[in-house]
Amino acid sequence: MKNAVKKETSIRQRRGLQVVNNILVLGPPLINIEFIVSLPLKENSFGSMWHEMIVYLDDEIKMHQIYNDMPAGIFTKIEKLNGKLSIDYEGGNEVTKGMISLIEAYSAKVDEETGQVLNL
Repeated sequence: MKNAVKKETSIRQRRGLQVVNNILVLGPPLINIEFIVSLPLKENSFGSMWHEMIVYLDDEIKMHQIYNDMPAGIFTKIEKLNGKLSIDYEGGNEVTKGMISLIEAYSAKVDEETGQVLNL
């Protein structure tokens, strides 16, 4: 179990951009090739902070699938609708749905590029 916590921490660390197998990836060299980010994101479809939030969400879901037996799932569509993120995800469980709902709600409150709270 101690090893699982160590792997989780290293997945969460962020140090900038890198290219792995011709894919642009945020963060340090990852533990296993399966952790490479392969999300249905259109290039420049929204700001860098929202992109970072999605990558972090993907890392968290993968970590829970491996270490906490969360059911597998896949992102089918991620887009900007009415000034906030809209994320379609197939599979997972109630925890997965809650994580996605939180990110969607949070995206409506922060600037997509900087992450600063919006004056609503």
